[in-house]
Amino acid sequence: MVVRAFGLLYLLALAFTGISATGWFDFAPAPLAGVFLVVIGLPWTLAAAWFPDPLQPLVAAVAPLPTLILLWTWCHWPRRRA
Repeated sequence: MVVRAFGLLYLLALAFTGISATGWFDFAPAPLAGVFLVVIGLPWTLAAAWFPDPLQPLVAAVAPLPTLILLWTWCHWPRRRA
């Protein structure tokens, strides 16, 4: 349930960032459109500074994926029963 909730939150933040940044559906382009995406991608978002400027938005958009992968691995790891 946690993995699904985080995955849904990630998809919603990614969609909101795309819609707000481009001005779709008559929204005015927002300069702070990616704030939610940056927050749920921490601490991986901080690694975006290591990449060249044109790649930084892509790295920031993909940053929540390692957290999602870690959550999925943690929740689906086979446990030994004593």
